[in-house]
Amino acid sequence: MSYMSSSRLVRQVYQYSRSRYDARKSSKWCKYTHALLQELGLEDKWLNDDTACNEKEWDKELRERIQEREEKQWLERMQKKTKTSHIHHT
Repeated sequence: MSYMSSSRLVRQVYQYSRSRYDARKSSKWCKYTHALLQELGLEDKWLNDDTACNEKEWDKELRERIQEREEKQWLERMQKKTKTSHIHHT
């Protein structure tokens, strides 16, 4: 298993940004990340600061959730397009 070491620069930047975000100071990156995790149904990971996980597993879970979201949004656009097209042709 490969866990993200606290010595990695990416981890340090995240921890700093997260502490600023939690203190109600600005961090556009953390605000976006938090909103994205909420949208993907992964807010529990954010709230619990559940970052001590296998990077490959986390990457896989994120990719799957994003793929599901993209497919859902695409289907919604196609359904809307079909309804709009049907209205104009009747």
